[in-house]
Order: sequence, then structure tokens, then C-alpha cells
Amino acid sequence: MNRINRFLSAAVAAVLFICASCSAAGDTGGKSDLSQNANSDFVEEETTVGDDLPQKNFDGRKFRVGVRTPAEYEIFTELTGEVTDDAIFYRNARISERFNVEITAIPISDIPDTCYEQLVNSVRAGDDAYDLFGCYVYLLYMSASARVLRNWLEVDYIDTSKPWWNSEINDNATINGILYGLTGTLAITYMQYTESMFYNVKAAEDHGITQDMLYDLVKSGSWTIDKLSEYVSGMYADLNGNGRRDIEDRYGIGASKPVSYDVWPAAFDIKLTGKDSDGYITVEYINERTVTALEKIIDLFHVNPGGIIYEGGGTYNDHTYFIDDKIVFFPTYLMNAFFELREMENPYSIIPLPKWDENQKKYRSLVIDGYTIWQIPKTVEDTEFVGIITEALAADTYYNVYPVFYDVAMKNKYSQDEKTAEMVDLVVENAVFDFSFMYGVYMEYLPYLFRFHVVERNPDIISDYKRKEKAINKKIQLVYELYLPEEPEN
Repeated sequence: MNRINRFLSAAVAAVLFICASCSAAGDTGGKSDLSQNANSDFVEEETTVGDDLPQKNFDGRKFRVGVRTPAEYEIFTELTGEVTDDAIFYRNARISERFNVEITAIPISDIPDTCYEQLVNSVRAGDDAYDLFGCYVYLLYMSASARVLRNWLEVDYIDTSKPWWNSEINDNATINGILYGLTGTLAITYMQYTESMFYNVKAAEDHGITQDMLYDLVKSGSWTIDKLSEYVSGMYADLNGNGRRDIEDRYGIGASKPVSYDVWPAAFDIKLTGKDSDGYITVEYINERTVTALEKIIDLFHVNPGGIIYEGGGTYNDHTYFIDDKIVFFPTYLMNAFFELREMENPYSIIPLPKWDENQKKYRSLVIDGYTIWQIPKTVEDTEFVGIITEALAADTYYNVYPVFYDVAMKNKYSQDEKTAEMVDLVVENAVFDFSFMYGVYMEYLPYLFRFHVVERNPDIISDYKRKEKAINKKIQLVYELYLPEEPEN
């Protein structure tokens, strides 16, 4: 996403209200009356990279996108006056006018397994129900293993080198020239599921830790896991005065959702998997450094007096503890700034997750595995149509939608100063996602071993891996075989 974020970072202090003409999305000849007149609140932004798509008239044909219900806004919204909704609406209007198509979102169950079952069952029945399909990335294995997907790299007009596609992830997810799941700014949830460190400004100041102190630590490269542990250790407060530690007290850091523990290998720049020269998947993170990282995180949440792992249950969850000032530091994804934390009374701010040590070159942010991954079903015959409209939507989203979500909703509406916006830039531009999460459940929960050991207070991940190594390697082999060319049908 580096090129995307260089584009966005140029507007750190500005509230972007962008709705460029069709030429901004790649049609370099002439402006769209619709984008100029129907959305006059927006200011056109000159672009430099076109989508290179041909002029086509699809005679009002429907472009049908299956998308899980909570993420339906990635494809379709009504005009509401909310700037993010309106940006999606006008994007669709531009593409509809440009190609004479009707963009239609088909709501899919948000139950993860059911979401993919609907796709698999549809394709196996020969039901041409979807032109494009989006569901949780961590269950991509369900459709890939069912052999119901086309290879994006064989779809005309999809250019994965363009800045609206995430080349780092797409390249890592390509094996033997096959890419089943496509990632880029068309999935707004990719940005929203990027993990960062939220913190309660007032509660931190009560402990002598100001925003400027934290910002300076980050910018100097000194924001490390040891520094976080040091801060957290003095933050416990017996708020209810009962003389014992419980969920009504204040803690320096707390979490209950398992994803809060998945983020640390990425934050410490520990790579989970890789590929050898033949494209075969290799396991990289089962080593002594990971054991040491586990020991630090176990200490942070289980031993440090300022840390807590909430058991969950009832009406409380992580963000409500944060809203109620019971957690000072809150590792979570940016999605919370869009929804759960909108009504928080006390000010909060955002910084990157801490590095392992000062020698680590970059702050790293894991993209949680719940974002939307785009797939093209095998029942699609007219791949040119799907390629053109998908590419057009992605390009327009890159220029006219993603910046609105990122800058207006994230950096200005909920952040109070330019320094916070700078921190958000740093979080997003250093986001990473490991290929193993796409098949993690299938591969014996390989990328989730770290979380299991944090919860169990057991740093011996190496022995655990060795017990499961044979089964994991067998599943890795099966995943690799999914990316071998299929034998032609007789």
C-alpha cells in the first residue's frame, strides 16, 4: 500500500472531499456531468495514474456483487449525507454512467462458514448468481479448496501493478501464477481492520504521560514493547475500592478478543510464513525469537500489574472497557474509530503498536484477518465484463472513496490534531498481512498458535509446533496443490 499512502499522506492536515470525474478514474478524455453536478460538495482532485480501460457500453447490464451484510457499504450505499456513504454512492454513479451498468450488492450471510457455503453451493449448482464475491479473508480456503474460483491473473483488464491493488499481499498470495483472492482499496475493510494502539489521552496524562511524549517516542524510534510494559506497570487502580483486582478496576492494557494477541509477531517484524524458490510455502516463525516474544506478551497481560486479559461475557467487551476509562492502552483495529468509539466522551489518540526494540527498522501493523477478499466465481463466463467493472470500481475507490474514509472519517472527524493524523499515516503505511491467515484454519491454525500460547501462559510454542508439524506440513502440501493447474476435463 506504499503508493496509496504516499498519496494520502500529502493531505494529512486537509479534510478531503474528493469526487473526481470519470477522467480521474482513468477515462482521460472529458469530464462527467454527473460527478460535477450531482456531487457539488466535492472538489475534484487531479490524478496521475489512469485505469487504461476501454470505452464500453454494457446496455444497462447488472454487475452483481455478493458481499456479507456488515460490509455491504463497500459496494453499495444510499445517499445519507454522511460523507463516507455519499462517496460510495457517487462512485457507483460514475461507473454506472461511464459503462452503462447497474451495480448491485447481493447481501450474504455474515456467518463466516455460511457466507462461503453460499458461494460454493451456488457454483456447484451451476447458478450464475455473482459476478464478484467478497467474504472474510481468513476463510478463503473454503472456496479455493472447493475449486469454485477463477484465477484473477487470467482476467483481462485486472492490472495488479496499479496502485489500487496491494501488490505486496497479492504477490505473496500468488503461487504458480495463480491468485484466488484479490486485495486492494476496493476492500475498505482492509484499512479498517489494520491494528494500532489506541490510548485514553486523559488517563495517560493522569500518569504523567502526555501526547507529545508518546509522539516523540514514536518518531524517535524508541516506542518499544519494553517501554509499553514500563508505562503499563504503574497504571493499575482499584477503582471500586474492594481491595482486589477485578474487571471494575483500571488497567494499563487489557484485551479479551483473541485477535489482540495475533498482532504481536507482526508488530515485532516476525514473519510467519514465506515461499521458497519453487513457490512452496515455508514456516518461518517457529524459533527462539518467537519464544522470547511470547514471554514478553505473556508477562504484559498475565504478570505485569497493569495488564489484564478479560474473560469476556455479559454486555462488556474490549471497547466498552476502553470507553469507560478502565483501559489506558487498547490494542485494536481502526474499525473502532468508525463505529464503537464515535461517542466516547474522553479524548483518545492513536499510535503504532510498539516495536520489538530500537533496532527494528519500522513499526508494523497487522491487518486483522476479517477484511473482505474479492473472488471471481467459476460460473462467470464473461470475464472481460467483470474485469473492466472491478478494475474501474477499484481505481475510482482509490482516488475518490478510500481517501474520504481514511482522511475525513479517520484522521479528522475523530482525531483532534495533525500529530494524530501523522501517527495514523504511520500505522496504515506499515500494514502487513501474512498469506498463512488465508488458510490458517485449514493449516491446523498455524498463524494462531501465538494467540493460543498467550492465553494459556505457555511460551513453549516450539514443542507445540513439533507435535503438529506433520499435520501442518500435510495441509501445506494440500494448499500448494490447490495452486497447480487443473487437469482439463474430458
